[in-house]
Amino acid sequence: MRLLVLGGGAVTREYYLPAIAMLDPPLDVRVVDRAADALCALTARYPGTKTERADFQTVLDEPNLVAQFDGVVIALPNASHENATSCALRRGLHVLCEKPLALSHVACLRLRDEARAAARVLAVSMVRRLLPSIEAARQAIARGLIGELLSLDFEDGQPYAWLSDSGEFFRKENGGVLADMGVHYLDLAREFAAGTLIPSKYTDDYAGGVEANAVLELQSETGRTIRIALSRTRRLRNTLIFHGTRGDLSVAKGVDASCVWRPSGEEAGITLSPVRPFANGDWPNTLTSCFAQQLHEFCEAIRRGTDPRVGAEEAAGAATIVEWAYGQRRMFAQSEPRLAGNRQMLGSGLACVTGGTGFIGSHLVRRLYEEGVEGVCVPVRGYRTCSSVARFPVSMPRVDLLNGGEVRHALKGARWVFHLAYGSSGHDASRVTIEGTRNVVEGAIAERCECVVILSSIYVFGRPDAATVDESWPYDPVGGEYGRSKARMERWCLERSTSSGFTRIIVLNPSCVYGPGGRTYSELPVRLAKQGAFCWVDGGKGTANYTFVENLLDAMLLAARLEVAHGQRFIVTDGYVSWREFLEPLLGRFGEDLPSFTRRELAALNRKARRTRLLRVVRDIALDPRLTYAARNAPVLGGALKLVDRYAPATVGAARAWRGHATGRMRETRNENPPPVWLSDVFCAGTSRYSAEKACRVLGWSPRIGLDRGRQLTLAWLRDTVIPESEEES
Repeated sequence: MRLLVLGGGAVTREYYLPAIAMLDPPLDVRVVDRAADALCALTARYPGTKTERADFQTVLDEPNLVAQFDGVVIALPNASHENATSCALRRGLHVLCEKPLALSHVACLRLRDEARAAARVLAVSMVRRLLPSIEAARQAIARGLIGELLSLDFEDGQPYAWLSDSGEFFRKENGGVLADMGVHYLDLAREFAAGTLIPSKYTDDYAGGVEANAVLELQSETGRTIRIALSRTRRLRNTLIFHGTRGDLSVAKGVDASCVWRPSGEEAGITLSPVRPFANGDWPNTLTSCFAQQLHEFCEAIRRGTDPRVGAEEAAGAATIVEWAYGQRRMFAQSEPRLAGNRQMLGSGLACVTGGTGFIGSHLVRRLYEEGVEGVCVPVRGYRTCSSVARFPVSMPRVDLLNGGEVRHALKGARWVFHLAYGSSGHDASRVTIEGTRNVVEGAIAERCECVVILSSIYVFGRPDAATVDESWPYDPVGGEYGRSKARMERWCLERSTSSGFTRIIVLNPSCVYGPGGRTYSELPVRLAKQGAFCWVDGGKGTANYTFVENLLDAMLLAARLEVAHGQRFIVTDGYVSWREFLEPLLGRFGEDLPSFTRRELAALNRKARRTRLLRVVRDIALDPRLTYAARNAPVLGGALKLVDRYAPATVGAARAWRGHATGRMRETRNENPPPVWLSDVFCAGTSRYSAEKACRVLGWSPRIGLDRGRQLTLAWLRDTVIPESEEES
């Protein structure tokens, strides 16, 4: 079978090509993509794959195409599916199209008619139907294990991490999380609920771009209720639950091999697995095998002239509901809640926000649209963390901050520039912070932007104990290379402001920023405490200088608006309390009975843990002859084994002696990771206090959101993302 694959992006690279390699006999495949980078990544991973750099329309217009290929897989951006499918059918090719087939039910039915007229197979990729876990649930329901099916409750959500190469994923015309993931669950709901689905309620966070969070409620003709919750920014329950009169079935995302059956009144669950879910009994129970099964069924439908498992009519049913939902949501976009008391501070114009996909940046993008700016440009290095801002109508060009030309091009037409990006990791981290900032400032001056607001840190002042630090304090950075590079960047910006002409330059030094979406001072302590890996440093008596994110945004917008701010730096901080007083309300029950260590004690604990982990690795290797062979041929582990053989032969000998009877035994689990030593830097015992008097006096700034209210808002977000209510109350 000869197959043309249109689209060489992540789904082709991660799933289709591995699945094709599993088929016997193998398929003759050519992959087409207009992006050279995508094809290079593909051939680097799968050498020998035939590729062609071209637009899909150009390839489908080639003469004698039907003589070269039997079918085509369409793995293009969603908005191109309809056109590509129609063209391929007209050229006489059988089609397997990635979901969604089209974004309207009318288009789906038209494609159905085109396929029938051409006597060609038109299959729609709904691989989740093929998961062994779903098949197990299907068989269990058919056998009456849960009695009569009453309702379906599907939740799928986690921070977006799909390898989008081009950013097409976030274009408005391709739809958001409902059109992308929602159609999978609409397809499953239609199958299991057995009948037409009638939507009743839909909410999402659409704000002019593509929604990242959505909840859809429906009912089937048979009276079964369906709820589908989706997220690209929050970790949801990630299970599909089928409720029946005599029990429940649960399918966990990522557990592809089985589902769990819980009869009514029973706490323990019973794992159910299908005997042979795929055509090839040797295929593993993975999502990749589902793609292989789908390709197998597509080829069989072509050979036999039969209907596919999922066709255009099923796709039309899902598209009808997506259209209804997107039509309903207009009211939600207009009534999106805003933090009470937000003040209009900027006039009209375009804004550019570097680092706009991060914690502070995503809040700033939202606030800028509330301010009424005409548009926002968010330059990005990649598209993994864009979901939170893509719900707004932002432009997101791919920009390397170390390339001055790319940076200047991104700043064209901008009135306001907010520079939040910095080098956080990698060999070029300092260059990104220093040289990247220079490129932004010079680009803004060249493009005659009105102002550049640069976010620095209080880390540049150091931590002088028992002192109140203001902007006159000398540079004495802490935080390693992060603090040093921020200080160098800041010095250069203030010096450049003396000759920047029309463009104003302002530097802000916020203290520890917390709030919904925050990591270091909001989410991180809670996650570590849940894992038993958090502690107080010196009893938590050190001073926490804190700033609620919305208060920082006020300062940034005031600095951008006021001419008097030019050439100055401003410390922005709401106030100070002890770390214990700051964190205990956020930690809740996870903060009970936390240990306290000094910096020296933390360092000693971590050294001991590293030695313990090395000995445990050596022991585990010694228990398995295959691992022993592999380790001895690995440079680092091989050297470690030789040292242990020489200086601690009893360790390896005892482990090998245990090898014979260790197989299958349950090993004791314990928390082997002590609190990380860097906690003593982040939540240190220092007593420095920072003053925002200058920001209050010159900018007219003051913290509108107090500590109690700020923590309430943060805790509400934590309960929604990090601490499920059931876990908090347990």
